[in-house]
Amino acid sequence: MAKNGSVTADNKNKYLTQREVAERFRKSEGTIINWRRSGLLSFFSPPGARSVLYLMPEIEDFEKQYTTIRKGGGAKKKARPTKEKPDISATQKKWRI
Repeated sequence: MAKNGSVTADNKNKYLTQREVAERFRKSEGTIINWRRSGLLSFFSPPGARSVLYLMPEIEDFEKQYTTIRKGGGAKKKARPTKEKPDISATQKKWRI
C-alpha cells in the first residue's frame, strides 16, 4: 500500500497462495483454512481448480485490522517474584498438641 492508504498498481491484482499467506503470518496452512472458513479471510478459487488464492490488498487489510505492534521489541518482561517476609502478628495463637 502507498503511504496515503491507496492500493498501489503492483499490489492491486497480486494474488497470494495459501502457503504464502501462512508464511506471512507465521501460521500453519490449517490456521489459514480455519480463518477462511470462519469468514475472516476472503478468497478466490479459479473455476475447476482446487487451489485457493487471496488478494494482496485484502490480506493487508486483514493484517492492519488484526495485528498489533508492541513497544520494546514485542517481548513482555517476566515479572520478578518479590521476596517479602510473611506477616506475623504479635497475637499469634499457640497450638497445643
